[in-house]
Formats: sequence, C-alpha cells, structure tokens
Amino acid sequence: MIKIDNTLQYPYSTSAMVLSKYYGVADGMNVEGRGSANFIKDNVLITAAHNYYRHDYGKEADDIYVLPAVSPSQELFGKIKVKEVRYLKEFRNLNSKDAREYDLALLILEEPIGAKLGTLGLPTSQKNLTGITVTITGYPSYNFKIHQMYTDKKQVLSDDGMFLDYQVDTLEGSSGSTVYDASHRVVGVHTLGDGANQINSAVKLNERNLPFIYLFIRFLKVTLLKDGRK
Repeated sequence: MIKIDNTLQYPYSTSAMVLSKYYGVADGMNVEGRGSANFIKDNVLITAAHNYYRHDYGKEADDIYVLPAVSPSQELFGKIKVKEVRYLKEFRNLNSKDAREYDLALLILEEPIGAKLGTLGLPTSQKNLTGITVTITGYPSYNFKIHQMYTDKKQVLSDDGMFLDYQVDTLEGSSGSTVYDASHRVVGVHTLGDGANQINSAVKLNERNLPFIYLFIRFLKVTLLKDGRK
C-alpha cells in the first residue's frame, strides 16, 4: 500500500474515514467501528452496509460520522455526523453470509462537501471486469488512532457478476472503500478480506444494486429542487 500525504489531490480527495458508534453492545460496553467511504455526489458517499448495520450486534449504528480527506496532521472538514443512511433491506433481513452480495450503503450529509473535494462516477456498462486495473483508496487501520490514507492498485482476478476478486492490499478499516477504474468510475465496494488466501473482494455495482443507487440520487435531487437548493 502507498501512503497518501496530500489527501486533497483528486481522486484521493473523494475518500473519507467512517466512524460508527454502537452503544451497550459488547457486554454492555460501547464499541466504535472504523471504515472508509467515497463521495459519488456532492453530499452522498457510498460505503459498505456493514459499516452501519452489524449482524453480530443485531442493530444499526447509534451514531455514524465521516471525516472527509482526513490526514494525521489535519481534519480540514472535521468529523461530520451523517444525516441519513440508506441500504438494501436484504442486507439486514438475511443472515450475514447470504447478505454479503447486498453489502453497500449510501451516506447522506447535510452539506455538499463533495463539491469541494470531487466525486467519483458510476459505471456506464455491465461488462465483465476481469483483467482491468482497479484502485482502492481508504483508511486501513495499521494504527486505529492514526488517520492515515493509503491506496493500492491491482488487476481484477475474477468477476462473477456479484463480486470482484483481487489482490489489492487492504486491512481492517478498508471496508467501504470504493473500487474504481482508470476513468474514476466506481465498479465495486470493498467488503471482504481473506488473509489466508490473500484474495480480497468487493460487491460489484450491477443491475441489482445500481437501480437502488440511481433511484435514491434522483429522489434526493427532486427533494433539493423542492427545497430551493441545487
């Protein structure tokens, strides 16, 4: 993995750290989870649903925040509380194994921070992606207290229509990072690491989940227009 020092350089600037707080879940203790996300619209980020709903706790996060383009030396935009989270109901209703293919969520902010940092695009086709080069940028937790951004780039080893497999280096905390192509279009969301086999996986953006994403973006646009905002 390559350490990113200038987190305001596009496309790295589209990345954000995700902090999820669950109260009274581990023997009555509070737990904080860490993940990653990327802006796909000015006030919308995409991430893994398990950064919000945890099957092992049987609940959604009590609070969830993003730290856009954060680095060890500065928090230019601070820690922003997420206004709303949308995810596919199948992720919550199915057991954790069967829910894997639905493991993505949208995080909605009150302010259009992405207008200052840039956004990633969405795919324009559903072709097989085996062999293409993809990038993952996010906040793997070498040290949970250090907010360091990393990136890595490798080829997709396989694409079965639901998942993309690759050997991009990731760690805990990378979950929710987008997998994007050379045109800076999101083709998947990183959700799973297999240390034993050194194979990592992403939920592919496909005909099952893309309509959910586009529908919500259209809904959000209509809502903003009604409110007199663009």
